[in-house]
Amino acid sequence: MKNNASILIVDDEWIVCKTIALELAKHGFSVTEAYSGDDAVKELQKNKFNVVITDLIMEGIDGLGMIEVAKKLSAQSSVIVITGYGKSSLITEAAFLGAESILIKPFDIDELFSKVESCLSMKNFMRYATKNTGEKKVRTSILMAIDEEFQRHISYLDLNFINESQDVIYIIDADFVLKAYNKAWVDFARSNNGDEVLVKYPIGSNILDAIEGPLKLYTVQAFEKALRGNKPFEHNYKCPSATNDRVFRQSAYPLKEGEGLVVSNHLVLEGPLDVEPQEFNKRFIDDKGLIRQCSCCRRIKDPIHLAWLWVPSLVKDPFPATSHGICPQCLNHYYPDIE
Repeated sequence: MKNNASILIVDDEWIVCKTIALELAKHGFSVTEAYSGDDAVKELQKNKFNVVITDLIMEGIDGLGMIEVAKKLSAQSSVIVITGYGKSSLITEAAFLGAESILIKPFDIDELFSKVESCLSMKNFMRYATKNTGEKKVRTSILMAIDEEFQRHISYLDLNFINESQDVIYIIDADFVLKAYNKAWVDFARSNNGDEVLVKYPIGSNILDAIEGPLKLYTVQAFEKALRGNKPFEHNYKCPSATNDRVFRQSAYPLKEGEGLVVSNHLVLEGPLDVEPQEFNKRFIDDKGLIRQCSCCRRIKDPIHLAWLWVPSLVKDPFPATSHGICPQCLNHYYPDIE
């Protein structure tokens, strides 16, 4: 396998960092090693990386800090977090901070390769879906289901890639009506709701009917934001209907001419998370005793890492002392002229 992707590996254990670097280099990746979070920040300030692989527990800037820095300095970088702590509130925070994947030590190196390839495929598809303007005729029968009348709006997409992707992908029109979905969507829907899901949510049904609770309102806002701004919108969320805890990174890519969205859901973490909601919520109170919540997307500001997170338990049952503002991502979408 030959790759030209660049990868930054961050781990304060020399042997772990070197082992991963050597294995990835064998497969043709361009690898840079950093033995501390501070060294990694210097590398990110100098270079752009396709993937950042970081340990969670480190002195100085830890894995949570690396997620924030990587997303700030290199928005297109995917972050894979590795940790030896299988049950920790820090893992939950990493999932909601925006990590694309989390691996629990010890892990097989092939599992890491799979995560890296998945991240690269996801980012490549984002660039293809949002920048490709040329028409490309593709057989439409390869999707598990598709609205034939809608196919002209997605004829430039690589439908083979969509159907074979391990990510849960569906396509909706501007009214959120389901127009197509891939095999992974079928498998995921069946695992949550059984075989009757294909009857309950056929092509032509509204995708919002399959979403419950506060996540439904947030999804509407995220999708409308992507459509209005004609920009991809990404966020991490916990699937409320799964029998086991699952955190996904959802990316909504606008189709050309505002005809709809390609929505991709990439599995970041599968639980159980084992975190008491009350304890998890307490860490979001700032030094003034307030919860800072974005009035647009309803995400919560982390007072420690200064990141804005989707925290379903807070949106459902918020603290009385909540201060509403606007997060940088919504500010960029709604008010792009304001610096």
